Amino acid sequence: MRTIGWVALLLTAASCTPQLPSGEWGTLRYFGNLLGEPPMRLLPPLTDRQGNVHVLYGAPDRADTQVFVGRRSGGWTGGCSAHRGVGGVHGFVGRSDERTWYWSGTALVEVDGRTGACSQILRDDPVSGTELLFLGVAPFIDETPSRRFAYALVQGATGAPQFLMVDLDSALPFNSTPLEAEDRGSVEVIGTGAWTALRITVFVVRRDGETVVLFVDRFGDIQRQLVVDLPNDVGAYGIQGMMQFSDGGIGAGLIGGDRVLVVSVNEARVRDVGFEAQGLLRFSGRLFVTGEDGDGLAIAEVGADGTLGATQPFRSARIATNGLDGEIAVNDERGDPARPRSWTDPVSAIGSRPLVSPYPIDSYTLWSAGWLVAGPNFDSGVEPVTAVAFAPVGVELP
Repeated sequence: MRTIGWVALLLTAASCTPQLPSGEWGTLRYFGNLLGEPPMRLLPPLTDRQGNVHVLYGAPDRADTQVFVGRRSGGWTGGCSAHRGVGGVHGFVGRSDERTWYWSGTALVEVDGRTGACSQILRDDPVSGTELLFLGVAPFIDETPSRRFAYALVQGATGAPQFLMVDLDSALPFNSTPLEAEDRGSVEVIGTGAWTALRITVFVVRRDGETVVLFVDRFGDIQRQLVVDLPNDVGAYGIQGMMQFSDGGIGAGLIGGDRVLVVSVNEARVRDVGFEAQGLLRFSGRLFVTGEDGDGLAIAEVGADGTLGATQPFRSARIATNGLDGEIAVNDERGDPARPRSWTDPVSAIGSRPLVSPYPIDSYTLWSAGWLVAGPNFDSGVEPVTAVAFAPVGVELP
């Protein structure tokens, strides 16, 4: 087995924090009671570079969106909220020093890790005043010494859809390129991704009945365009979570069942994994598909040629699942001072098992990933209300 080599976000913390063994849980930080029951309407948490934990609550088919921020020194902010348009949360876009960004409905939203406040970015065109709809946002923050940029496919009330480079510091459009004149008003976004090693963003769109994968450079120019034959049941935003890419440029996106869309600059095709594909996991520049195979948890690497490697047991996820059995110590950080509590038989708050999600899973230290755990719940009369905690969990992969 090989221990993960994710780039550490918290170099200082990592240098003094002992390595969590595979599947072992760190301290559970209880931060709130949320509507719903496991699996919750939650995405894998994201940690900014100052060590603040950002938790995104919501679902693609719901407009109720909240973000909770856990300060590195302890304590949490109440859930801030920002959303616009039809649909719900698409996912985190990325992070910087003390900020994260997420895409919800047709809005691009910034979260301040210091205050826990949410604010929409570039809601209107600064020249025309036209409302800008973010049809697709790539999960990539491009940083230079002086600026931070996000990449999106946007459309105003008039005009064709356009690729837009968004200056996140000034909240202004930096560079725009119309998609194509003939595509005016006829573009349906299926999913987005990013090949971060080369700063290439990827948009899967359907236009005039044809589905294409577009590789777009940082200036909005389409560098490669591939036609892909997707099943008819894969509609708007039909790629679950976000597409993820290895450093070598092999990407994957889940489209249901055992089907995975695998793309490179030379080919895009649907492949059968051989088990129920429920998640993606990227580390050390490599990419894996995760899910359930019979009664067990499975993992398979997406190879450099786009084929799936041998299915293997996902040991860390299995150990993490078993580690939640019985009575678990929890640090209740909903007030000051924090208080020790215990939960009996908690479960993964995200999906069916720990470390399995179609959304990017963030590293917490060199040897662990951040995850969310669901504890006791009660009936509010509308739907159950469930206690939720954040915790790191040790990861080891083939």
